[in-house]
Amino acid sequence: MSSTNPPATEMEPIPLRTLTVLLAYEKMATDPRFVDHGLVVSSTADPGVLAAGEMQNPSFFSSCPRTIIRRSLHQFEQVNDAPSSIESTAMCKVSPNAGPEVKNLTVAQLDSIYYESLGHNGCYSSISLYQYFFQLCPPDQRISIQIKNEEPVIVDPSTRQTIEFGIMGPKPWTVVLKDSSPSTLLNGGKDGDAHAILGFPYPGSKFVNAVVDLSRMQYGEVGRGSFGEFYFVGSYEDYCDSTEKNICTQLQNRGTANYMNPSSDLVEEARLKGCTERVWERWQNRHKQGWCAHCGKGGKLLKCSGCRQSQTWYCCKEHQVAGWKLHKHTCEKGKH
Repeated sequence: MSSTNPPATEMEPIPLRTLTVLLAYEKMATDPRFVDHGLVVSSTADPGVLAAGEMQNPSFFSSCPRTIIRRSLHQFEQVNDAPSSIESTAMCKVSPNAGPEVKNLTVAQLDSIYYESLGHNGCYSSISLYQYFFQLCPPDQRISIQIKNEEPVIVDPSTRQTIEFGIMGPKPWTVVLKDSSPSTLLNGGKDGDAHAILGFPYPGSKFVNAVVDLSRMQYGEVGRGSFGEFYFVGSYEDYCDSTEKNICTQLQNRGTANYMNPSSDLVEEARLKGCTERVWERWQNRHKQGWCAHCGKGGKLLKCSGCRQSQTWYCCKEHQVAGWKLHKHTCEKGKH
């Protein structure tokens, strides 16, 4: 990697929210399962596709847990350089073969479909991302955790813990189909599915105070964070409460670990390491090249007019509006 570590005296704590946004962007933008794929059918655009799917495969649809209260279906097809029907969306592509209902989806709807579909089975690879990133950092690198507008807490990332849960009695159920693969991606398909997050004890605490879940939107809209983010950063208690309210009937704590072993898929692990290297380089170059605070996209950006000292950017008006639910609590304009 070409970048070098700065001296300890210049070591600025990395905000956990910033790190999560950048890691998610790099991970999903390079996901080989969806490269060159465009959305062609979605129950968000046409709820009737669920009924049609149930008629074609009744045994599959009837196999979902009895606790399910919301069902979704999204289908992608492989296309060459699939153009987006909405230029301002972060990453979701729409197939030229999609019907008008899909092409008329809003940026917010396309974003939700994107994170819901690509988040499938993504919690453990997300944990690997954080582990690989912290391995790149100098020993004295710290992160800062700010949930809303309180004073950020500076945390040593080496104190982190991986927490594994069982999703008992899942409520959302999502089917993701791809014409290039015979396999079906299914979220919420089994009672007791494992899900892992990362926890951080604050200095002097013996317990986990704050947690981050990069892939909670695999459960759809109900997986968003407290301020509409596509991830969750908050207290351990709020995480458990919101998950049991919206995602499952019971969140079963199955234990913690200080380190999670990488998977046996060497190609995937190499991809994840490449993602973390790019995030480290982006962080090192943060004063030269910014990114969208909502999705992590770079390039041509819009600056928050209320922030003069801090650098807060957005890739489009839609993400600026969506990001305001969180940013309004720290925007410099609101401090005067």
